[in-house]
Amino acid sequence: LMALLRGYEPMIARQDPQQVTTIINQHLELAVDVLSRFGGTVENYFGDGIIAYFNAPEPQEDVALHAIEAALSLQQAVVESTTPGADSLRFSIGIHLGKALVGNIGAIRGLGYSAVGDVIPIVQRLQERAQPGQVLISEDLLSQVSEDVVQGTMLGQITLQDRQQRLNVFEVTGFS
Repeated sequence: LMALLRGYEPMIARQDPQQVTTIINQHLELAVDVLSRFGGTVENYFGDGIIAYFNAPEPQEDVALHAIEAALSLQQAVVESTTPGADSLRFSIGIHLGKALVGNIGAIRGLGYSAVGDVIPIVQRLQERAQPGQVLISEDLLSQVSEDVVQGTMLGQITLQDRQQRLNVFEVTGFS
């Protein structure tokens, strides 16, 4: 799961950078709380975004459903947030299911918990296409969840960079 906080750019022009940073951090903390509640492991922050894995480091059942529940719960938590001046903030979220090697990666003096695999650029493409407040998932992920549980609308296809492959993209709108 990859989530990027959007909508704070206008705040930068009106508020002190320290205030904006505090608001961003509050929303990232909210994201960690929600994702953790559903079994997500936060791997990395990237400025105003967050990457989390499900099914690692410990195996989980119903991993696709947990990831979708986490994403929708995060969107709802942001809407319900009472942070002053943050009404326009929303996460754009992408979720994909795939294989990755997860563990400590890097130099001996700079190891970090991370993942390597095809799933990473795919989830990034989904997140980049998502609008603020939107959760986009791949057909691979949707196929792991019962059709009568998740409400999703096919939005079309995206072309994956450096390949001839296209990916069906769905917007998750809720639960049945």
